[in-house]
Amino acid sequence: MGFETFTKGMQDANEVLNRNFAAVETQLSSKAGAEPPQKFELPLAEGWTKYQQPYYQRNAFGEVTIWGSVKKDSAIGRGDVITTLPKGFWPPAPFETPAMKFVDGAPTAVMVFVHGNGQISTSATTSTGSAALSFIITYAGQ
Repeated sequence: MGFETFTKGMQDANEVLNRNFAAVETQLSSKAGAEPPQKFELPLAEGWTKYQQPYYQRNAFGEVTIWGSVKKDSAIGRGDVITTLPKGFWPPAPFETPAMKFVDGAPTAVMVFVHGNGQISTSATTSTGSAALSFIITYAGQ
């Protein structure tokens, strides 16, 4: 390959990159000036109360974020439903995510399960008495 062919190939590649960057910039610029996402109070299942105000939101990129600091004054069983998100905020697929459980102030790393139907439940997390759970969950919305 000659120098001229190489240089022409690099120029063509550079033009393609510049067009792609311009397209991305156009798409992102409309989101950069977007209003902050509206926060909605997280509806808790029976038996759960807010420890600190739990809420959920969707940002301009379609990402759903759920902040939760909730407590239960009775035993926590495996699979206990904490909340159910409204349709439109459901994840595209079910998944497990880390959380923190606090019993008598002592933290323990645990998992919560986010179901495809919008329910968030305890995974293998259990307690014999009252406990608090804290979690921040983010995923690409549907």
